[in-house]
Parts: sequence; C-alpha cells; structure tokens
Amino acid sequence: SSQTMSESITPTPPSAPPSYRPAPRCHILATQSAPSDGAKDFSSKEKVDAIRSWMSTANLQAFLIGSEDAHQSEYVADCDKRREFITGFSGSAGTAVITQASACLWTDGRYTLQARRLAEGGVWTAGEIQPGARWQSLMADSLIASLPSGAKVGVDAWCTPLSSARFLEGRLGPAGLSLVPVYSSPVDGLWLARPPAP
Repeated sequence: SSQTMSESITPTPPSAPPSYRPAPRCHILATQSAPSDGAKDFSSKEKVDAIRSWMSTANLQAFLIGSEDAHQSEYVADCDKRREFITGFSGSAGTAVITQASACLWTDGRYTLQARRLAEGGVWTAGEIQPGARWQSLMADSLIASLPSGAKVGVDAWCTPLSSARFLEGRLGPAGLSLVPVYSSPVDGLWLARPPAP
C-alpha cells in the first residue's frame, strides 16, 4: 500500500537535514550570479517565481513554507526562518502557500495588520481570517477550492510537525489532494545571505 505523508514524515533520512549541510542554490537560478537588480538578495517576486519554476519540475501544484525548524524549537534561529525569508513576514506563526496562481500568507488574528501591509507589495496576499475559525483550516479550505483533484501539495519533510501533516491529510485527502514530502527545501538555494547556524 502507498505510504501517507504523515507516515513518511519521519523516515530514515536520505541525508542530514538541510540546516546541517550546505544547500545548493535552487537550480532554477543556478545560472544567475546575482539578483537581477544587483542587490544582495533576490526580490520577493524573484523568489516566488523561482519557487514556482521549481514546483513545475517537481510536479507540485502547491508548496507550503511554515515557521518551524527541524527541531520544532520554541525560538527558531535566524538561519531557519525560511517563511520570513520568502515573505518578509516576521510574525511567530504562519504559513506561506505558493501555487502557480497565487502566493498567500496565512496567519492568526494577532498579525492581521502586518499581513495586510505585506500584501501591499503586490506579490503576496493575506489569507482571509474569520473570527473563531482556525487559520490552518481556512488555509486547507483555500487549497481545496483552488486546486483540482489529484493535485500535489509539497511540504518540508524536516520541519512540518507530524500533527500538522496529519491534520492536512485529513482535510485535503477527501478532496483528492495529497501531501508530498520535500527533503531539500528550494528556499535554501535562494538564500544567498543566509545567517550561519548558531
């Protein structure tokens, strides 16, 4: 029988977690020696476009970038703040969801104003939070509404909590969507000025 995402989230790893080895650049940008504008980092749009190109080669229709590190630490080191790097959103909770059609930040009510300010940049949108509703549920509902049956949703196999994987499987599975573990995050390959591990 096929293995579910929650069953495969903690397998014998193919290699050490990305946090503990040099990660190659996202191959989509391997031919670029520097960001297009000569800055020290890629623009928000360049980052999202690169993730989308990688998704196409990986046969993924969505990719989720969470707030957690590989150890589920209460305080995440700067070098592991992948969601903040991709979005610019510094709140402690939230998930970035990238599809070919949209880039959306989902977070809780504490960060509504910050998320809306982020959306003013034109690359990201802020997930619509409803009073009393769990933002993770709204995020899952949004994926179901926007993706066709059979779509694959990639998640970081090292950093996604098992409880989150099971929750998403429970919500997405009945709609025909599946979770796919990603063992080498494309985010790391885009992070030119990634802080060193503590």
